[in-house]
Amino acid sequence: EQAAEILTQKKRIEIYGVGSSSMVANDAYYRFMRQGLPAYSVIDPHIASVSASLLDQNCAVVAVSYSGRTVETLKSAQIAKEKGASIIALTSFSKSPLAKLSDVCLVSFCCWTLC
Repeated sequence: EQAAEILTQKKRIEIYGVGSSSMVANDAYYRFMRQGLPAYSVIDPHIASVSASLLDQNCAVVAVSYSGRTVETLKSAQIAKEKGASIIALTSFSKSPLAKLSDVCLVSFCCWTLC
């Protein structure tokens, strides 16, 4: 509920994900856009850092990282948080650095973590 409230109240939503998380970021962008949300996918870490520096309290970031430890994603999320943006983490580890940085953490279960 908290994530949905944030996403529906912000004027801009940026979705960050690099490597294999970039596919999840792009899929989220497509789904948010189809719902009419002002979403943008940023999968290049250099552009994400610059873009994050331009955000404010009227913006949100969805930071996607399976481990919650991806350095580039963490850096961009930290910059955005310092600018006042709300941070929603999508990760598989609730005690990861990304989860701790976020305002809301959505934990995704992956079946291969059981192997």
